[in-house]
Amino acid sequence: MARAKRFGRGGATPLKERSGTVLAAAILVVALVLVILNRVEHPLVRDARRTLTDLTAPVMTVLSAPVRKLRDVDHWFAGLADIQTENARLTRENERLRQMFPTIERLEMENRRLRRLLNMTPPDRRVLATAQVIAMPGGAFVRNVIIDAGRRQGLERGLPVTDEQGLVGRLIEVGLVSARVLLVTDLNSRIPVVLPRTGQPGIAVGRNGPLMSLDFVGRNADVRLGDRIVTSGHGGVYPPGLLLGVLVEDGGVLKVRPSAALGRLDLVQVRPGPPPAPEDSAEPAALGDPGPDAGSPGRDGGGPVAPMASDAP
Repeated sequence: MARAKRFGRGGATPLKERSGTVLAAAILVVALVLVILNRVEHPLVRDARRTLTDLTAPVMTVLSAPVRKLRDVDHWFAGLADIQTENARLTRENERLRQMFPTIERLEMENRRLRRLLNMTPPDRRVLATAQVIAMPGGAFVRNVIIDAGRRQGLERGLPVTDEQGLVGRLIEVGLVSARVLLVTDLNSRIPVVLPRTGQPGIAVGRNGPLMSLDFVGRNADVRLGDRIVTSGHGGVYPPGLLLGVLVEDGGVLKVRPSAALGRLDLVQVRPGPPPAPEDSAEPAALGDPGPDAGSPGRDGGGPVAPMASDAP
């Protein structure tokens, strides 16, 4: 009777208990291995991860479709409540822009004329590809998303990615039909920026949270809450002029709040990278007699050049 009660219906045998413990331990070990492999940047691991992403991209596209539809319906209903207020605001904004148009047109003509005089290359604002975000495999250590475009669409590693509101990040892995985007808020993201209002430079650093820190800005710098932050183009990672975010206060510290909708990304745009750095091919002989001090580091910019910070790969 005791044996029957011990191993009767609903009871668990020692063998079953041991099997459950072994299975749980195995799952834990596999999870730890996957976390470690995800952080390893060995070429073999990176290639395997890129191939796996390509293989699972169609499945992720299908699975994410219902979620996108539900999100679109939710946004539609939420927008109905504010449509009258938004319409009035847009009417006022349209009138203000209409009054500003002659000034903007004149400044644009002057800008083009000055660029021609200075022989400056205009910024490249093309869109190389528009892609759908099909997965957001973020975690405690990474902030990235996967899009449904890759080498087949002409994409390559390092290209910047934006949405309709601002900078999203840059491509760090590019497969045949998919790519992985490192978000600007990732801990490995360091972006040279500038405040257009004052020209104050700085470095925006991702903290794996909703806000970014702003480093290398002096205590007496002319910065204000609400100041726009754009990429400076230094470091050769991002082209200049891409809107990153605005300055906000968090616990008495100035932070950067990204303008892009990083928490609800849907459609994104992949844009050209920064223009190549100009090569100084002029030889001293072509410039005339360089003089006895031509090699001095104090003349003609010959001194040491401070290294530029850039995004971590």
